Amino acid sequence: MQLLRKVVGERFRSVDASWRSRFRSGVYVPAIAQQQLGKLKSAPANEVLRELERLVALANPWAAALLAYQALLLKADGTREVDKAIALCKESAARGDAYSQYIMYWASLLKGNQGEATGYLKASVRQFFPPAVLDSIGFFWMLRHNTNPKGVLKPLSQARAVGHYGAFLWRCTLYITGKLGLGRTVVGYICFPIAALTCAYNSWRHPFSARTFVFDVKIAAVPLLRRG
Repeated sequence: MQLLRKVVGERFRSVDASWRSRFRSGVYVPAIAQQQLGKLKSAPANEVLRELERLVALANPWAAALLAYQALLLKADGTREVDKAIALCKESAARGDAYSQYIMYWASLLKGNQGEATGYLKASVRQFFPPAVLDSIGFFWMLRHNTNPKGVLKPLSQARAVGHYGAFLWRCTLYITGKLGLGRTVVGYICFPIAALTCAYNSWRHPFSARTFVFDVKIAAVPLLRRG
């Protein structure tokens, strides 16, 4: 488990917390952005956006995934730019980029294409992309909680193995449902406050990490870039 966590951590490294001056917290920004955007860290937001769009035109997968994530967020009028997100990420997802596959999972799900969404999620999970592994817990639970509730223990263990900081919180949340036995229910209630605090702390400490990032359908659209 420790070896897998180390490998995943190296593969999906992120920019450090100092990039709060540029990006809003809560989204995965890979470490390579530090090299490709480093000179623009203190530039006006519109210049950074233009650079991201230029990188997308050059088939840069992480820039496409980042802008697609922004497109999927819920707007004030209740709409999302799902088609825009798909257009941004479809090619890089087909080329095997795990981040893009994860965004395409959510775009397909929001589009109502569950079969296609499942394929993208599985592809991203096979690459151990932490947010995809974490979301596979909810995906399994949604489909099988009535017929095979204890089957969720496998994706829970996988999320822990890749090191996603939300895995413990998910575990406690599902234990509390009572569907996994009385003993686990008690453990869930006891550990839930600790899990919630730990998750919140790590999200603050690692605001752009793949190990804290997860797409939340309830999050309203806010500017991806802070004004510079």
